[in-house]
Amino acid sequence: MEARGAPVRLAGGSAHSLAIRQDGTVWAWGYNAYGQIGDGTATSRASPVQVSGLTGAVSVAAGTNYSLALKSDGTVWGWGYNRYGNLGDNTTTNRSTPVQVLSLSGVISIASSIYNYQSFAVKSDGTVWAWGYNGDGALGDNSTTVRYTPVQVKQSVGGVVSALTDVVAIDAGVNHTLALKSNGTVWAWGSNASGQIGNGTLANQLAAVQVVNLFDAVAISAGTDYSLALKADGTVVAWGVNTNGQLGTGSTTNSASPLSVSGLNNIKSISAGGFHSIALKSDGTAAAWGRNTYGQLGNGSTTNALVPVPVSNVTGATAISAGYYHSHASSGANGVIWGWGYNANGEVGDNSGANRSVPVVTLLTSGIQGVAGGDQHSLYVKWDGTVWAWGANTYGTLGDGTPLRRLTPVPVKGPSGTGTLSGIVAVAAGTNYSLALASNGTVYAWGQNYYGQLGDGTTTNRNLPSQVPGVSGIVAIAAGATHALALRFDGKVYAWGRNHLGQLGDEAVLDRVHATQVHYLDNVVAIAAGASHSVAVQQNGTVYAWGSGSDGQLCDSNAGTDYFSPVISQIPNIVGGVSVAAGTSHTLLLDVAGKAWGCGDNQYGQLGDGTTVDRSEPTAILLAGAGNSVRLVAGGNTSALVSTIGTVYAWGHNGHGQLGDGTTVSKSLTTQVPSFAEVSGVAGGTTHLLAVKTNGSVYAWGRNNAGQIGDSSLTNRLSPTAALLP
Repeated sequence: MEARGAPVRLAGGSAHSLAIRQDGTVWAWGYNAYGQIGDGTATSRASPVQVSGLTGAVSVAAGTNYSLALKSDGTVWGWGYNRYGNLGDNTTTNRSTPVQVLSLSGVISIASSIYNYQSFAVKSDGTVWAWGYNGDGALGDNSTTVRYTPVQVKQSVGGVVSALTDVVAIDAGVNHTLALKSNGTVWAWGSNASGQIGNGTLANQLAAVQVVNLFDAVAISAGTDYSLALKADGTVVAWGVNTNGQLGTGSTTNSASPLSVSGLNNIKSISAGGFHSIALKSDGTAAAWGRNTYGQLGNGSTTNALVPVPVSNVTGATAISAGYYHSHASSGANGVIWGWGYNANGEVGDNSGANRSVPVVTLLTSGIQGVAGGDQHSLYVKWDGTVWAWGANTYGTLGDGTPLRRLTPVPVKGPSGTGTLSGIVAVAAGTNYSLALASNGTVYAWGQNYYGQLGDGTTTNRNLPSQVPGVSGIVAIAAGATHALALRFDGKVYAWGRNHLGQLGDEAVLDRVHATQVHYLDNVVAIAAGASHSVAVQQNGTVYAWGSGSDGQLCDSNAGTDYFSPVISQIPNIVGGVSVAAGTSHTLLLDVAGKAWGCGDNQYGQLGDGTTVDRSEPTAILLAGAGNSVRLVAGGNTSALVSTIGTVYAWGHNGHGQLGDGTTVSKSLTTQVPSFAEVSGVAGGTTHLLAVKTNGSVYAWGRNNAGQIGDSSLTNRLSPTAALLP
């Protein structure tokens, strides 16, 4: 059973979300008008970006348009909206990057109101401290005075007010707050109009009072005017408002004292959202109940549930979080995060604005890529931030300090040749070179460097990682055949390497050994690199392409052997683009409605339109039962997608079995990879594909002439085969 007061590594606010990676960095996505994403901007993010300058985080809390983080040193940091002093810095100034809460140390737990502006901290001595808005006595200091720095929370026993002590966990609703004491009792204060305090009355409480008939609680969670508690026997009780069935009792009747949630047992953790609740079971599955207008219960419907119903697609979960109208679950084993529910501000984190009634894998794990395929090599980022590589290594492509081919994964070494490369969150693979994105926004490169594709100012090959100078604050990377792209947190794109066809977008055809900014391009949220062309999606859904257009891959109605553009060109007829992928000479696009489009070379049917006719403007990919895609992938002359339920479909060239369907027959329509599910991410090499499953295992299929499958053989594989990771 989950420990009381366990750190929260995943949090949902009113319209934004937070997550902590294994390396202690914090990532955020969703609505950002007040800086609550913490990246120094007010730009909303439909996929995760790193919170600026924050490391060593162990717990997060997401409030209404603001965020809190607890660091391992016991300090608390806040950012976002601050009208009521809820950031605790003794001002009312909004902050777009983290600032430290004043006069607070030794903190072990934090909480923030899900739809208001009060903040809380539990110190190691068991005392509770609060700051921010204090309507209805929400801060529990026996007053209704707004506080701009932390004040101590009080308790009331028999009318005698004293300091609240012996607290091990805390959680805040809209205008009421819960505290769990070490003896298993629960205390509450603030607004009580619906009985959410749980003391059998409807009177507001300016100091903490004890919840009745509850003596063995191990976890608590506060929603909008209702409360949840997990008991030591694995059952759950609830009290407060019940208009949408959020108490899970089978009725819509409010209760001012705890009632048992129907049919729940073996529960590990609980989370109360705006008007819905989630429970994580000991077997790693989840159940939800209450309001479901936006699909926040994750069961494929939008019908309210008065008793718990199973959440679809979530297995092996170790954490859950209910936001106001959205939900998340994560797996600590491999860092996979699922999201579902309301998504107009990108709070689900899948780089779209479409509501999701079943869980989809967020781009913190599928967009920030865990696997990558080059021409004859493969890369994988483990949950611990190390990178593993296998396959061809003639140019030092594997980064292990040797030119030796590897038939099974080996760790990429550190830049000095000792230890391992660490702190990595994403990888990309070009023809004979590799890129890695570190959690601090820097980029490393190694392998072939004939055209400056390592970006280190030389054309010298490297068999160990070397930091790319002059680039920082990077949130995404892409590798073409011999050129590289990097997306910075402010939406600007940088490029380096070969430029003979204008693929760097700097209005020239000169190779660049240092990063150069792509001209006229800003507010970008997604990038992709083909063999000699590049593609980018802006925040408003506009898509641009540049570089080689010989086969129509720029999607601008032009094509021809000598056609290229060193200047970015908008792709017509695409409204609401959210992500892109690029193969050798073809481009794939996904729009906000979940429709997929393709253009460019179609010799092998890689555009998925049922033909082998090249297209110089976007043509609809016939998904043929594949459903909506969470991610499109292109490699060589092959295309693939991961569906919202974790299945994989592939189409195009199949000469080496890279479609994974057990044949070597090319297909011009989407074809499901049989008997293969629970996939969180896919990557495409030139003639092989890779996939990461939700349990962290890696599979590959297709060509294996250099060991790029990673199964200790040189035999092509026509179906997914496990890479032999240690």
